[in-house]
Amino acid sequence: SILIGDSLGMSIQGRDSTLPVTVEDMAYHTAAVRRGNQHALIMTDLPFMSYATLNDALQSSKTVMQAGAQMVKMEGGVWLAETVQVLTRNGIPVCVHL
Repeated sequence: SILIGDSLGMSIQGRDSTLPVTVEDMAYHTAAVRRGNQHALIMTDLPFMSYATLNDALQSSKTVMQAGAQMVKMEGGVWLAETVQVLTRNGIPVCVHL
């Protein structure tokens, strides 16, 4: 599997942290990886505050999935349970980093 991580903010964009990374940044890099990938599962981080609400999570997931992600990754805990349920119910595989 391949992870397109929000750490691209530091490793590619020259930023000091992951905080400025946007969903559009993640979608761009996901699409680039997808074009060059033949067999590996593509998992894409949802960046900071892009899943703060259920609607945000759905929109952000839609954007990166349409770019080529096959799974989304979020960081959090119990508070994400409802979000994970709704995303998976809508056909979006989720990996939660606790």
